[in-house]
Amino acid sequence: MIQKDLGRLVGMIAVMSSLVLVGCGTEPEEEPAETQDMWTLTGDDMGAEDMSEPVDQAKGAGDLPDEMHPFADMHHVDMNPVEDMPADMPPAEDMPEDMEPVDMPDLLDMPEDMEPVDMAPMDLDMRPDMYPPVTSDPLMGGGRAADVILPTGFDNSHDVPLIIALHGYGGNSAEVPRYFSLAGNVDSKDFIIVAPNGTPDLIGSKFWNATDACCDGFNNGVDDVAYIRGLISEAKQRFAIDAGRVYVVGYSNGGFMSHRMACDAADVVTGIFSLAGATYKDISSCNPSRPVAVFQLHGTADQTIKYEGGSAYPGGAQHPSALDTVTNWATLNGCTPTPVMLDNTEVNAVVVDETTVTGFNNCPTDGTVELWTIDGAPHNPQLYSTFGPMLLDRLFAFDRTP
Repeated sequence: MIQKDLGRLVGMIAVMSSLVLVGCGTEPEEEPAETQDMWTLTGDDMGAEDMSEPVDQAKGAGDLPDEMHPFADMHHVDMNPVEDMPADMPPAEDMPEDMEPVDMPDLLDMPEDMEPVDMAPMDLDMRPDMYPPVTSDPLMGGGRAADVILPTGFDNSHDVPLIIALHGYGGNSAEVPRYFSLAGNVDSKDFIIVAPNGTPDLIGSKFWNATDACCDGFNNGVDDVAYIRGLISEAKQRFAIDAGRVYVVGYSNGGFMSHRMACDAADVVTGIFSLAGATYKDISSCNPSRPVAVFQLHGTADQTIKYEGGSAYPGGAQHPSALDTVTNWATLNGCTPTPVMLDNTEVNAVVVDETTVTGFNNCPTDGTVELWTIDGAPHNPQLYSTFGPMLLDRLFAFDRTP
């Protein structure tokens, strides 16, 4: 019996070791003819500390010329002084003689114990004092440090969106902010990124306990929903976060975890984006408390998390196909669960391979669901550096702020 269990453990370690390599994107692919303004993610780059930065990142707006200043078109309102009243205004003696006098209360009859009203002016600069001093120190919720990326000069004087960025199996916190071209756009789009690390498993690979299909292969049982909820709460205590604009984005295992957060934390998550992830195969396992905007990107040649559905590793639970994933979300959000083809211009412009867009009619305003299918793309498709701004614009359009 001991030898049999030992054999199963050795087999599982071998399988998970291969998932580290494949799950991080080691599938061969031909280099496209045009690579200008594009960053290619290879299997060796995924999760590595020396991952290349995306090229031509969008830059901040900088100092605007006077004619483009946001207040340039504001006009001064000329408040007419009292002496400019019309000359033909009737004199007081022309008032009707039978007009009843207004009964003005005698100020001396006011109650003696009436408290004086404090007319002190409002302190308009008190908002930053509601938070601790702004630093980019990691969040420490749950004992696992999470990187913080802030806009330049952020001072908590205004609310900004929050992006939780989740790496793939075997990756690390630096992976998704680079791959999705998010980190280089915090200034131009004015938002904050929190990028945590998963829990190391028995072979040292960081993972998220997302769904039954991915990727707690050694049954660690860690509660990553509670952990990420804690990070969101901690971020709101430290920074001026717009509670109506909190989003989770993830790659592979991180994509699975973004779906899990939409299922279990819809009260705090406005929208999600998943690349090569999936939700539960059994729709009854997902019970969102309200609609969540869902965007799914998946390559048809993905051999790790298969586009048509399957298992992430031998013996693992089944995950649904990419189309079934979004169809399930359309049902949960209250859309008409019949896929329709949408205009692909915007998405196709930021992805190297040809992309089609599938959506659903009659979704609630906060529950749009779309599948972006990349024809012939592997587990780690090539994205232009303009992918990040497009994704952020699509997510930030969903705003639950009252």
